[in-house]
Amino acid sequence: MKKSALPVVILLVAGSAALGACNSFSSADVPADVADAEADQAVIGSDGARDPDGGGRPDSPDPRPPDGCSDGTREGFVGAPGIAACEGAWSLPGILANAQPKCGRAGGNQGTKPDGTGCGADDLCASSWHVCRDAADVGAHGGALADGVCTGSAADAGQAFFATAQPSNGTNTCTPDAGADDVFGCANVASQVNGCAPLNAAIGTFQPSAGFMLGSDSTHERLNVLKFPGPGGVLCCHD
Repeated sequence: MKKSALPVVILLVAGSAALGACNSFSSADVPADVADAEADQAVIGSDGARDPDGGGRPDSPDPRPPDGCSDGTREGFVGAPGIAACEGAWSLPGILANAQPKCGRAGGNQGTKPDGTGCGADDLCASSWHVCRDAADVGAHGGALADGVCTGSAADAGQAFFATAQPSNGTNTCTPDAGADDVFGCANVASQVNGCAPLNAAIGTFQPSAGFMLGSDSTHERLNVLKFPGPGGVLCCHD
């Protein structure tokens, strides 16, 4: 009996369809000990993070930085990849460049220690972030807004102030690498500062900001500053 050729035809048609389907995809002047203390602080290293959107391998580092604030909520520079304004309190005085956290980053207004007990300023920043060291650090991480300074960078109303570790020898003037006179940062309401752009504000013994305690030494406020709960905090920059 003559055999039918139908199975061969079916196989040929199926093979052509599979090949077409494959082809449809394409590859797509400060005491020496102060300077030493700052120089000796270890910079916090970067951590890899898993990609939450599954855009890469599960163990690949996420190229996007985390929120920036230790409590997972930021009060200013919303959406900025390299800088965040983080509200919170701290009870251990001083803001040193590259300081280590003191309470395991439990600070922040939404953190487990909103009153800041046992926390330092760096406890407001997330892992792989640090309190911005100076004006240059702020500028390098996107802190200069359209007007060249950071006015209005915070969502808080009023005169919320967010501090940095910017050095100064006084007279509201920023210096590159020495001095702890006054505390400089970003505020919704600017004050007169010199050589500090994009920073637009300073606080001190004679020019305080609500919530900040600056001590009685009018030449070393940055070493003595602590903060109570309420608006304001620190600027955090990505490592």
